[in-house]
Amino acid sequence: MYNLIPHFIYDEYQANHLSGDVMVATMFMDMSGFTHMTETLMQYGKAGAEILADILERVFQPIIHAVYENGGYIAGFAGDAFMAVFPADNPIAVCLTAKIIRESSIRQACQQTSHGDFSFSVKMGLSYGKVEWGIIGPENHRTYFYRGAGIDGCTQAENMAESGDIILDHNLQTHLPLDTMEFQSRTLEIDLINENYAKLITLHDTNLPKQNFPAPYASLPTDFFSESLLNATQKGEFRDVVSVFISFQANMDTVEKLDMFVTHVIETVDDFGGYFNRLDFGDKGGNMLIFFGAPTAYENNIGRALNFISTLKEDMTSCENMLALKWRAGIAYGSMYAGMVGIPLRCEYTTLGTAVNLSARLNYTDS
Repeated sequence: MYNLIPHFIYDEYQANHLSGDVMVATMFMDMSGFTHMTETLMQYGKAGAEILADILERVFQPIIHAVYENGGYIAGFAGDAFMAVFPADNPIAVCLTAKIIRESSIRQACQQTSHGDFSFSVKMGLSYGKVEWGIIGPENHRTYFYRGAGIDGCTQAENMAESGDIILDHNLQTHLPLDTMEFQSRTLEIDLINENYAKLITLHDTNLPKQNFPAPYASLPTDFFSESLLNATQKGEFRDVVSVFISFQANMDTVEKLDMFVTHVIETVDDFGGYFNRLDFGDKGGNMLIFFGAPTAYENNIGRALNFISTLKEDMTSCENMLALKWRAGIAYGSMYAGMVGIPLRCEYTTLGTAVNLSARLNYTDS
């Protein structure tokens, strides 16, 4: 079984808790190299998809294990990137995890295959702050979100990073134990970039007790994902997919307002046979990613996607409660890898390829 939602969200949902906030340390990790790898291996059909699926699992396994062994969990993926959160009472854990991830990525930086050698690298942004979480959407098709200062902080820090960098923002620096912030400390070495950011050089002699992995779900979270997807047997394949990327202003001051909008989007996606991939928040506001053609494909995926966005536009202009909402969408079509990114402990069903990246770029292109 694939764990497609955080255990935190699962536990809160089982307890009938649908929203809240928490202080946490945060990490945003971005990986480069997989889009090129995907486009190259796509030429080899099923064999190429199997190679890519194996590489994804091999690369992500030690990375995801590091997050959970150090007390964190992955809040959500964004293709080959992810957001992780860690307990606020031990923020050094996010630094240690970032160091372990960087070391793992260096060891696996070159992936040799029968169809060529491929390289990848990671960069990370770390922060600390309050994060709001919520579970919204129709009762038969839920989704969840994380947003707030802690999320924005680590995505902004990651934007400051170059390949191989770990960037700490000022919020995290001020919450680390004071004795670790001396530049000559045996524990932590950082280089200040400016008054807001610093680059993590290394950690010395820092070992935390390894945490146990979360127990499997007591029951399948079918209110979020279909049973067939949760129990999927095929890791991934190449498919022709329409990617729809929707962005919207993030100043919805209540979960209720956000729920109204997202619920309508999900219901419309379901009406046209699409797949609602995720709801995300970052320093650019809110966004949603939707696919037509994966995991379920139809002969008229392009028509379904266009009818979906046309219907959504009509509904938004005719609904009085939605008139003030500013949103936009980018749509792109192409062959992509569609499958699981991660490992069964924590993963996401998504797509990798130029079309999904293009839909996001089109969304943010000025008209």
